[in-house]
Amino acid sequence: MFEVRGILSRNQKKIKRLFSDFLYKTMAGIISTGTQQLVVLPLLAKFFSAEMYGGILTIRGVYSAIYVGFGNSLANVRQITYTDYSKKGVVGDYNLLAWIFAGISAVFLAIICSFVGNVEIFEMILLIPAVFIATLNAYYLVHYNLVLDFKNLLFNSVISSGGAILGIFLVKYTMLWPLPLLLSGIFSLTNLFFTTPRIREPFHKTGLMFKTLSKYAILLAVTLVAQSLLYLDRLIVYPIIGGEAVATYSTAAFFGKSVAVIISPLSSVLLGYYCQDTFKMSLKYFWGGNVIVLVLSALFMIISIVMAPWLTGLLFPSLIDMANPYIFISNLAAILCFAGNVAQSAVLKFANIFWQIVIQVCYAAIYVILGVLVMPKYGLWGFCYVVLFANVVRLILLYTIGHYSIMLRGNIKS
Repeated sequence: MFEVRGILSRNQKKIKRLFSDFLYKTMAGIISTGTQQLVVLPLLAKFFSAEMYGGILTIRGVYSAIYVGFGNSLANVRQITYTDYSKKGVVGDYNLLAWIFAGISAVFLAIICSFVGNVEIFEMILLIPAVFIATLNAYYLVHYNLVLDFKNLLFNSVISSGGAILGIFLVKYTMLWPLPLLLSGIFSLTNLFFTTPRIREPFHKTGLMFKTLSKYAILLAVTLVAQSLLYLDRLIVYPIIGGEAVATYSTAAFFGKSVAVIISPLSSVLLGYYCQDTFKMSLKYFWGGNVIVLVLSALFMIISIVMAPWLTGLLFPSLIDMANPYIFISNLAAILCFAGNVAQSAVLKFANIFWQIVIQVCYAAIYVILGVLVMPKYGLWGFCYVVLFANVVRLILLYTIGHYSIMLRGNIKS
């Protein structure tokens, strides 16, 4: 007992700082997620038919998978290699890579949308610059993690959400549903231009370019797979059992995914601390954090049993009857996914990056193969159970790989 008090006393300032940073980032997540889930998506569901809404959700899923894959992967590599560049005193590579891959992300989206279909020419004209800007935003937001400035991250979330709200009200008059995505990105990038020096870094390569690019290539592949799986409910369900099923599943999972997104900043805050020179990981920290996250997950699951049907019905009155039977199982899968994301922060920093590939390949194999096999016979129920099983396996793999990777690093503290 005295030992615990001593540890808390010695680390009081660090604990307060961590709590403050988590609070700022959580508030940023609540604002951005709340804007999307409580304003943008319900209004889109109101403006368009269930079939059309399902198609919009599918394209938005592709959009999110691409910009997060290209942008967030580069941001994570920047954090992982931050000390390498600092020790050598060099600046470069990242601005060059950010703009090149933002362009590639726009090309990717255009190609995929042409295959998916149901995207009008004016919608495509808005989506291409929107994903380019979103990719840049996803990378430049890394500045706040590198300097642990989560207060400005919160402000940026407010600015970005303002753009999304303006966009959704313009949709009412134009019926151009990509407007919230484009205006949100423009507002955010404008704010980042004035608040982060990363935008003004030189556009040239350094001696670390090849090492950085090789890490980025691996993490990009892993993240694209992970993001595709995050939105795979739309990408698999849509062609097999239709847009109405996409709308049903997305509505059923609405509460759990919203909670997961709101709390997900914890994983990003932890990664920011893991990447600091002074931080040393231990099994005690790893398992202590995971136990806390599992307890929180159980608490949120209990809350969802009461709140999810009510809130979902309030926001999606036209879809609640179809979605209601699937709410419990889809929310459970979403919350287990969040628990895995928190553990992944430690695995990303302290385990060989090769293990990211192993985890995602196993996860994808279960998700895709079983999903495709069971849906024709068991429909949406079969898909729900496949998603739940895939997230349980992923969580077990992350805990196992994280435990042994940290143990073998030889930096265990008592």
